[in-house]
Amino acid sequence: MKTDCGIIILAAGNASRYGEAKQLLSYQGISLVKNTIIQAIKAEIGPVIVVLGAYAEKVKEEIHDLPVQCVINLNWEKGMGSSIKVGLNSLPKVSACIVSVADQPYIHFGVFRSLYSSFPRYKMAASSYQGNMGVPCLFGEEYFTALNGIPDSSGAKSILETGLVKTIPFDAGKKDIDTKEDFESLFGDFLSVSEAAALIFQHLETGEKATMQLSDAYSYVLSRDVCAPQDFPPFVQSSMDGYAIKFQEGKTTFRLKGEMKAGTGVDVEINGEEACRIFTGAPLPLGADTVVMQEKVIREGEDVQLFDANIQEGQHVRKKGSEVCKGELALAKGTNLSPAALAYLSGMGIREIEVFTPPKVSLILTGDELVRGGQLQKGQVYEANAVALEQALRSEGVKEVDVKYCPDDKHILKRTLESCLQQSDWVILVGGVSVGEYDWVIPAAREIGVKTIFHKVRQKPGKPLFFGKRDKSLMVGLPGNPSSALTCFYIYLRPALRLLLNKPDTEYYRGAELQCDYIKPKGLTHFVKAVYRDGWVWPLGAQESYRLHSYKEANALVVLPEESEGARKGEEVQIYILP
Repeated sequence: MKTDCGIIILAAGNASRYGEAKQLLSYQGISLVKNTIIQAIKAEIGPVIVVLGAYAEKVKEEIHDLPVQCVINLNWEKGMGSSIKVGLNSLPKVSACIVSVADQPYIHFGVFRSLYSSFPRYKMAASSYQGNMGVPCLFGEEYFTALNGIPDSSGAKSILETGLVKTIPFDAGKKDIDTKEDFESLFGDFLSVSEAAALIFQHLETGEKATMQLSDAYSYVLSRDVCAPQDFPPFVQSSMDGYAIKFQEGKTTFRLKGEMKAGTGVDVEINGEEACRIFTGAPLPLGADTVVMQEKVIREGEDVQLFDANIQEGQHVRKKGSEVCKGELALAKGTNLSPAALAYLSGMGIREIEVFTPPKVSLILTGDELVRGGQLQKGQVYEANAVALEQALRSEGVKEVDVKYCPDDKHILKRTLESCLQQSDWVILVGGVSVGEYDWVIPAAREIGVKTIFHKVRQKPGKPLFFGKRDKSLMVGLPGNPSSALTCFYIYLRPALRLLLNKPDTEYYRGAELQCDYIKPKGLTHFVKAVYRDGWVWPLGAQESYRLHSYKEANALVVLPEESEGARKGEEVQIYILP
């Protein structure tokens, strides 16, 4: 059996400093090794091999219910290289493999999927964080010999340094569990931006799939490969209006015999002395192999005279199967269904396809002060988040958005939230996520069984961001200030939606040169509304979280890391490109 790609998960090491296998440590209610395997399976790439060594029986018991193959590295004490080789030699025939460790707490299926999406254009790809390459990493089969030749005590990084490598950003991959303190630090109140993003991705349920009519499938993404049901074109045909002949070097005079128009089912047969009038898309007459365009022909009655000095055999002829042959891959899983892609499928007679379907989303706006129209009373403000977030969701492919408004009343909020969790895949609440006396979102969510994944991120704006889950439904609590809510959507929810829907990778981040000084204190990652053009970026005014004035002009956010004190004019900074 030949599959595209396999995944090798290394879970063989000893970690006596913990008193048990490091990979069995539990975070967010699941062991590190089990989470890694589940994410690898959710990526839907290919077979998953788990390499065991120390604590093999305990790990096997922990993952016994997962559809993976476990292999034992009897020489696990020699190091990671020995486990890589055992895993590689246990895979079925594949054209690439991904190597991962089992103890990265923030690993998610999107990392595996992003690595795989770079293949086969890139024969090697690696996760990157803080400028370093690391695991998970992908290798094409041309590197399998090198993998089998690495020293037992080494990892695969030495091979990555030998060729062209595509780097896949995974900043949360820098979180290594090397000490007890490292593990305990996972349970702090505040998370970094990269840790929060990784946890959201980690808890995503893979996108649902549905069969739909081609006419309804615009902007969806294919969830399975589509192979051609027959050859296309299904017969040899002309690509020009002109005359079909049997090519003979130097022959220019022919006698007219019949005509072939598009859609005809009548055969015409010609010999070397004859030419047949033909039109674009029509089948070639029997015996013909070349078409001369009508502008290169003089016709007098039944006589056909060619005056094209550059006639070549086979010109202006579309061969049977020249578009795609029967059984060949026509469109691959993950293809975005553009108008051209839909036309291509329609031209093959395909009328139904299977696609990834977007989540159903409930959007709950909270606050007694919110007014949707009419005259403002004292203390009231017009609600602005609903239109921004609903349109932002729809622009990323969400079809069903149920918008609800809720006062600052915990009992009403609980009822509303309960109803939304039952009918929606995602529930997004706006406002009420902080710790004020009338901020009821977190207490209401906990009382109806929503498990808190995190609450509070070291960022500005959007520090009180909440993320939780009940069964398969996700709940996100966004700050009520419009700039904060929109920034959190772009940084976290937009990439998550694209990942769920298998949309093509988007380069959200890039480098740019700062046009003026921007100073900030250490401690929080700042997202600064800005204008980006020709490699330069200008921070805008009106950065307060309640203000949308600058957001309407911004096409980028300058990302200033929490450990920095800002940046000076001329320095390169990271920016997030807004849609």
